Amino acid sequence: MINKYPIFVISYNRPQRCKTSKWLAEYEVLHYLILHKEQIEEYKKHLTEKQKKYTTILEFDETYKYKYETCDDIPHRVKNAGSGAERNFAWDYAKKLGHKAHWLMDDNMMFYHIVGRNAKNIYVRKRCQINDFQEKFKKAENFFDKYENLLMLELAQKDFFFNVRQNTFALNTRCFSCNLIYNDMPLRWRGRYNEDVILSTDVMVSGYCIASYIGGVLKSKESTRCAVGGNHAKDKNDKESLYSDAENYKFSSVDKTNLLMKVYPQYYRKVIKYGRVHHEYNRKELKKMNGHLKLIPAKFYGEKRIKLQDFKKVKHYKIPE
Repeated sequence: MINKYPIFVISYNRPQRCKTSKWLAEYEVLHYLILHKEQIEEYKKHLTEKQKKYTTILEFDETYKYKYETCDDIPHRVKNAGSGAERNFAWDYAKKLGHKAHWLMDDNMMFYHIVGRNAKNIYVRKRCQINDFQEKFKKAENFFDKYENLLMLELAQKDFFFNVRQNTFALNTRCFSCNLIYNDMPLRWRGRYNEDVILSTDVMVSGYCIASYIGGVLKSKESTRCAVGGNHAKDKNDKESLYSDAENYKFSSVDKTNLLMKVYPQYYRKVIKYGRVHHEYNRKELKKMNGHLKLIPAKFYGEKRIKLQDFKKVKHYKIPE
């Protein structure tokens, strides 16, 4: 399938476990795989035959790492800057290709498809026919193109859609891991941690909508702290890693939450959940901010209307020239 909008999968330290790319290739979906130069050959050894056919490997431009805004004061060479730089590289690459939007996906996902729904349940399956998957995947892009002020959309997580069974979308929440992003908005990924939450909030603060789409294909993502590889610690002494092990607890969930509270203290707060520090969004304040945001049908299919001055509402962020 030649997708309307290019798909980029970012991967690091997972040559044998790059699940997203394998699933996309299995359904014959063309996509890009963004890798660091020193890891390309190792990844190539583990590509399936379908991946070799449907995957284009892109070498990550390291200069993006050193100009990335981490939203903290830790030097890049001291601690991993996260995956935001790779995400920005994909964004700029999609713009150079001349596309209005692009998909950005983590590498630790698989996909389910909806086969039916009623008042109580949504029924999903893990496998489907190639054509069926491709048609349902395109539904998300069609939904994105219907509205002129919808600037980011995610495929909903399979386990998190129970309160919206009768709808095909949830509006103005947060977008994670599998995002369709409008290229011409003057924002970029930022933050060493929680960059997906920060970008979602940046869009809403600017006065535009985001959505979680529940109309065709759903994602099923491994937990960030459970997936092997990526930015996880190699051992208990690895403090440069983005996510360290339990013995180096302060380098993971606490730092993640503190960074988010530094950027948006009015919308997020620190709580203890599941035996660890976690962030919780302030529903009351977020509703004040985005409760008035409604989807506006596009006058022309696929057209987005934005005003650059709207994005100046995003604090601590320099609008790119």
